[in-house]
Amino acid sequence: MLRAILLGLDGSAYSQSATQLATVWAKKHQAVILAVGIVDEPGIRRPEPVPIGAGYFKQHLDEVQLREAVERVSQILQECEHHCQREQVVCKRVVCMGEPWEQIVREAQRCDVIVLGKQTYFRFETREEPCDTLERVLRHSPRPVVTVPEQLPDREAVLVAYDGTIQATRALQLFTLLGLGQGRKVLVCSVHRQTEQAARWAELAGEFLGYHGIEASLHPVGTSAATAEVLIEEADTHQVGMMVAGAYGQPVIKEFFIGSVTKHLLREAHIPLFLYH
Repeated sequence: MLRAILLGLDGSAYSQSATQLATVWAKKHQAVILAVGIVDEPGIRRPEPVPIGAGYFKQHLDEVQLREAVERVSQILQECEHHCQREQVVCKRVVCMGEPWEQIVREAQRCDVIVLGKQTYFRFETREEPCDTLERVLRHSPRPVVTVPEQLPDREAVLVAYDGTIQATRALQLFTLLGLGQGRKVLVCSVHRQTEQAARWAELAGEFLGYHGIEASLHPVGTSAATAEVLIEEADTHQVGMMVAGAYGQPVIKEFFIGSVTKHLLREAHIPLFLYH
């Protein structure tokens, strides 16, 4: 059962969309939201080459940026708290200082799931482009991670991407035990160049879901096309609102040569992804 949600907030549009999803789930499952804001102190204080005698000015600038970051994080958390109050959801504010992904992984130990924007901007004081927090959290998190696009789709169906790997089986089990599939249309899609193998995978996942009262429709796909592209096409065809998948299930060397399915989904899918490594 879903009882506690870690919501990582960075003030971006992705973060706002993540807040919407987290509050919907919290309200439905009577769960608590742990709203986490992070001051990236290591990034702000990171040593930089400066002219001789300019060290004092660098230190002064660091202190100014730290104060501004603390103020911004406080404002972001306050806005989230007000939103949760309007939705009648319990929200606990947490301010962390340190490396963003490390703080999220640490705080996640008291929660069931992590909800983050598909793009993260926790280093907002020192850079405008997305940071690497999401990828690091996905690889090190003790809990499943839900990534949320900038616009939250208004769809209830769920697609389970299943290939029999440890990562996929863990993701499916946690998604099911948290109760996130109850009352929703669930499809299982398995992709393999041999249709028979895809069908065997889909049947295993379907049987597991059946034991938990979820009657899933099975969609084995026999093809040599890229797995991520097939999954996205299936999600679009069936008007899916969320996808469940294992994260980074391939060896690093294989990812290097043929690409990562997880990275492709994060880049191209415009629906929330329930991922677990």
